[in-house]
Amino acid sequence: MDQPPANIVDLYKAQGWNNEASIKADIAAGGWKSKVQAPTPGFSNTSTSGAGFTSTDPAQTIQAAIDALKKANEPAVASYQARIPEVQSAYTQARSQLQASQPSLEQKYQNLLDKIKGQQTADVAAQTNITAGELGKRGLTGSSTLAQQEIQNAISPLNVKYTGLTQETGLAQTDAMRELQNQIANLTPQEQADIFSINQAIGQLQSGAGQAGMTAGLNLYGTNLSAQQAAEQAKADAAQQEIENALAKQELNQPQFATASSGSGIYAIDPNTGKLISTIKGVQNQLGSDPLGLGIGT
Repeated sequence: MDQPPANIVDLYKAQGWNNEASIKADIAAGGWKSKVQAPTPGFSNTSTSGAGFTSTDPAQTIQAAIDALKKANEPAVASYQARIPEVQSAYTQARSQLQASQPSLEQKYQNLLDKIKGQQTADVAAQTNITAGELGKRGLTGSSTLAQQEIQNAISPLNVKYTGLTQETGLAQTDAMRELQNQIANLTPQEQADIFSINQAIGQLQSGAGQAGMTAGLNLYGTNLSAQQAAEQAKADAAQQEIENALAKQELNQPQFATASSGSGIYAIDPNTGKLISTIKGVQNQLGSDPLGLGIGT
């Protein structure tokens, strides 16, 4: 094989060459011949028993290529697989932390409600005393209807204010608890999505090995088949050349005769003896019936 096969670049890459410039330089230097002859890592160019394959069997060549690429992807696959328990552990920890924050969040809002209630009680009491004192200066006692009305009018805005604060705080507490529960619940689909992404990446590596392995296997099969055909042709050419050499040698070893004609006869003159051998029959008697050893009788 005087020229590199069409898929020589694929064969280089299958043997670990990744730099295009280096590949071209090696091809130009004639290094491609050793790449064609050398077995590709993970492959075999000869028949073996059991799990081996024959270079002219495309199915086995493709499977060997797929297996080799899968093996090359094993570290990446293992790394992805190791991430799954790490992700699960991280989500379990986050879930536990959020759940643990629920009692403290409830207590925070309860403390705020208690503070509002206490402040309301204190403010109402203070306003009642102030109003009662002012009424007493005017001669109105706290038991009178007018005094009670005045006191109620004085503390009513305070009660409205603190009632509103209590309601707002209660609503805020409800929203905060709902948000916390949503965060806890959302961790599950997020965890599933992350694990799915990891498994998808693993699947892409494995399926990619199958597709790339099929291409590499077919390329290697074509290379092996071309090499085998070239070897068979070389053997045939060598055998033909041996036959031609043998015939040429036999011709060189035969004596040369000069022919002459007289009347109806054909004569040959032996240059070694100078004797005249008459007729073709005489020549055959002199040389034998099969001078070239071709199995031809008289």
